Amino acid sequence: MRGIWGSSTNRKLYSLETVKLIKGLLKERRPLFRMEFKSALSNPRETSLMAGERFESDDRIITVLESNVEESTFKKIPVDYIDSVLMGACESDYYYNYEKEY
Repeated sequence: MRGIWGSSTNRKLYSLETVKLIKGLLKERRPLFRMEFKSALSNPRETSLMAGERFESDDRIITVLESNVEESTFKKIPVDYIDSVLMGACESDYYYNYEKEY
């Protein structure tokens, strides 16, 4: 699974209906993601994955989706995009926790 992360100036706000869909899917998919990647998330130094503040933030995830995926495209396969952005959030959480030098 390829992770999606990062925001841009090309952000296009989604409709309230789609934002509500995203929040519902995040509530459903986060626990499933944690179960599926339990081993990887418990060994962040080996896997470069960590479920941290980006993974937990609905607002950041919505911003990333709005910046990277057209709303009409997202709505065709929303679960796939949610899983992909959760993976990107875990990759980013790892990077900012262990790799980034401030």
